[in-house]
Amino acid sequence: MGARVSADLYPHAKTGKFVEVVGPLLGTLVGEPRLPGIDPHENVDTRLQARIWLTQLLNSLLIPGGIPEFNQHVCETNYPTDSMDEFPHDAWVPAADGEGFRSEVVKRMPEQALERASSEDLVDPKWERRDYFGVHPQKQEGLSFVGIHIPVGRVQADDMDQLARLAEEYGSGELRLTVEQNIIIPNIPNSKVEALLNEPLLKEKFLPEPPILMKGLVACTGNQFCGQAIIETKARGLKVAEEVEKLVSVTYPVRMHWTGCPNTCGQVQVADIGFMGCMTRNKDGKVVEGADVYLGGRIGSDSHLGDIYKKAVPCEDLVPLVVDIMVEKFGAVLREREESEE
Repeated sequence: MGARVSADLYPHAKTGKFVEVVGPLLGTLVGEPRLPGIDPHENVDTRLQARIWLTQLLNSLLIPGGIPEFNQHVCETNYPTDSMDEFPHDAWVPAADGEGFRSEVVKRMPEQALERASSEDLVDPKWERRDYFGVHPQKQEGLSFVGIHIPVGRVQADDMDQLARLAEEYGSGELRLTVEQNIIIPNIPNSKVEALLNEPLLKEKFLPEPPILMKGLVACTGNQFCGQAIIETKARGLKVAEEVEKLVSVTYPVRMHWTGCPNTCGQVQVADIGFMGCMTRNKDGKVVEGADVYLGGRIGSDSHLGDIYKKAVPCEDLVPLVVDIMVEKFGAVLREREESEE
């Protein structure tokens, strides 16, 4: 197999010098969330959009025509036809020739120089996943950002009008979208934070502190608006999470992702519990919407793709199955047991 690697050049947040950061294509700094320019915990400064070069080192044996055919394929696939000639066709090299590739990158640098690596470890190996819900101080003194929960990422036009108003009234007119389908309002003067939190939209609909199982809930568009999707995902994902939270108590967020088809736009393989849409039969033999259930996906320094736990589960049977999973795998306690012990 060839190596799929991205080599990115970033200005270091402290020194300002360009450094070489190499990692899997799943994330150059694997799973490390950051809010460029405002997060006190960000590990690289991306405000200047200083991504100079991105490449993949791929063994030419994976491409029948070797390197030339692979070069042509990449240019035709990743770049518009009218700009294809602007992309250097000699930039792609076999995985074994990493130093040869690096020397070509050095030639293209402004001063023909590239540091080998940062003198300090940019990623904490004990890193734990954070969420951005609620109020957080920015690196800019006197400013904060507020993360709000958008249930399964669905926003109506009127909601966007209101969010834009909040961003302009309390912040800098900027909204940031997260990979978990939520929204961050940055650059809020600390003196305005309390007033923002008292806005009806944040009290009634888009909560800065959502219920614990809602925090990690992600769903693709589903068959309501996507022709590829096999099942409905958003309303069903909300219903399952709400029903499960009524039945069990958990002490930390469990990330549940829904995708309507094998294209996995909902990224079920990196979720704690993933649901991939399919058609199946219920106990009466009727064809109904169902899901293949995945378990064990992880992101971060210890990243891992989830494995199939149970295939073709009718959606109507998912709540009791998820309750059992929560208790057995995530230390949840049945609420009826919790209440009896009290």
